[in-house]
Amino acid sequence: RAFHRETLWRFHSVHHASQDVDWISAARFHPINILLGTVSVDVIALLSGITPDVFLIIGPFATVSSAFVHANLDWTLGPLKYLLAGPVFHRWHHTPEHSRQNFAGTFSLFDWLFGTFYMPEGALPEHFGLGEERVPEGFARQILYPLVA
Repeated sequence: RAFHRETLWRFHSVHHASQDVDWISAARFHPINILLGTVSVDVIALLSGITPDVFLIIGPFATVSSAFVHANLDWTLGPLKYLLAGPVFHRWHHTPEHSRQNFAGTFSLFDWLFGTFYMPEGALPEHFGLGEERVPEGFARQILYPLVA
């Protein structure tokens, strides 16, 4: 959630800039987003006493889970949508109008509990990206964008 606030949004906006959401979107992140959002959490977990062996399970699970929620599939997961994040649930998060909703990457239950769950019955998101905000195209420009914006 912190990456959706002003200071860190510049880095996370690279992930949201794509006009398409599919499984490869799960890998589209600025290196600072990865460093602060993943590596820092891993370091905190290790310092808290979680053994490195746990990452042998969590790592692949997180990768598959992220690819799944970013997949271009019209799967709503039926009543499980209130517990587990699925492709339609997360694609709503990638629309300009609802990027401050459906934050969960795995358990949509947290969005439901905190009032950020959005998934209208029978509707599918039609467009993705940042709306009026523009992130430059090209790898080098996207790496530099958050640092000079």
